[in-house]
Amino acid sequence: MKTLLHIWLVIILSVMVFATTGLAEQIKFADWVGIEETDPATKMKSKQIGTLAGDRISSMWLAASVSGPDQIQLTLKSEKMIVSNYFSYRIDRVDNLTIRSAIKGCSANCLTDEVPKNSELIRTMRRGLLIKFEYDSVPDITQKPTFSLRGFSRAYKWLLSD
Repeated sequence: MKTLLHIWLVIILSVMVFATTGLAEQIKFADWVGIEETDPATKMKSKQIGTLAGDRISSMWLAASVSGPDQIQLTLKSEKMIVSNYFSYRIDRVDNLTIRSAIKGCSANCLTDEVPKNSELIRTMRRGLLIKFEYDSVPDITQKPTFSLRGFSRAYKWLLSD
């Protein structure tokens, strides 16, 4: 009798978990993924696109910004604790290295920045093949994740669509 009760409890919990996670739609764009979720409380939909770095430690996400309709929120996430308040990036081995200040979040495991939707960064990412970031993590190690930009243009177009 006790075993039967445990089995029913596992089934009920599984149904509850899958019912809440089933609200997200996932679309694949080559090396990028698009996720659309509906908030059960407000019924509002939100979209984000992201990709995983070759190091399997870092991921990059873009989503609509709360600061305005002309902005995109770029988030660099890491399994390592990030100590820097900035990140730098280079697209396709071009000589110019760009440094941007960012806000730490996610319990110090991510850096977030707001970029204009039609910024030079976005335009270059749409044309590029690879983007390499640099940031400092604990214990005083510079992380250098490289992200593929294959599929970014289609994913970004999907992100901006209504």
